[in-house]
Amino acid sequence: MASHGGLSRLVKEITTTTIPMNQNPTSTLPYRRPETNLIISIDLGTAFSGASWVLLDHAQDPFIWDVSEFREDFPFAKVPSVLYYDHKGNLRAAGSDTLDIAIDDVIQQKWTRVE
Repeated sequence: MASHGGLSRLVKEITTTTIPMNQNPTSTLPYRRPETNLIISIDLGTAFSGASWVLLDHAQDPFIWDVSEFREDFPFAKVPSVLYYDHKGNLRAAGSDTLDIAIDDVIQQKWTRVE
């Protein structure tokens, strides 16, 4: 696990693209363990996938955050559950990056689409 300073930088980066999910944060109990933990949840759906996270810090109420965008030009909380692999099995594109690829290019390059 990263040092607390590294974890703080990671949380700062993540918070720039996240929105809170808790409607009533006072309904949760404070985190009682002495260590700080970052929990990331990934929802792998059949058509779209998303992610949420929570930073558990001693004596603080947990607050769940939903990742609201995965890249600047794709401001959506869910991304396509699609992967493209080349003929050697190397990952060529995933998620929102697959939207930028023309199907003719996929066929010509002999890539495999996995959903």
